[in-house]
Amino acid sequence: MGWEQRGTNRYYYRKEREGSRVKSVYVRRGEIAHMVAQFQESSAIVERLTRAQTIESFESQKAEAALSQAVELFQLFTQATLLTAVFNTHHRQWRRKRNVGGD
Repeated sequence: MGWEQRGTNRYYYRKEREGSRVKSVYVRRGEIAHMVAQFQESSAIVERLTRAQTIESFESQKAEAALSQAVELFQLFTQATLLTAVFNTHHRQWRRKRNVGGD
């Protein structure tokens, strides 16, 4: 996309790809062309920001999933350790069993 000088005037052209060829499409000249150029430039910036936000969101989801998995593994390890140390759960509380093996 860009401005092209033709004679003494400047015209704004948009480049479009058709297969392997690039075609120049006349947009306008003057104030309207300036507004269209600014709009297209800001659209590209918004698109890049949206992509960056999507990538960041995806990475944070991956981090949250990894953290969730780590918490689950830690809870499983804790439960296994308490069970081997002769504890049991009673109303969602871990308690040591009475009279087990010489205590």
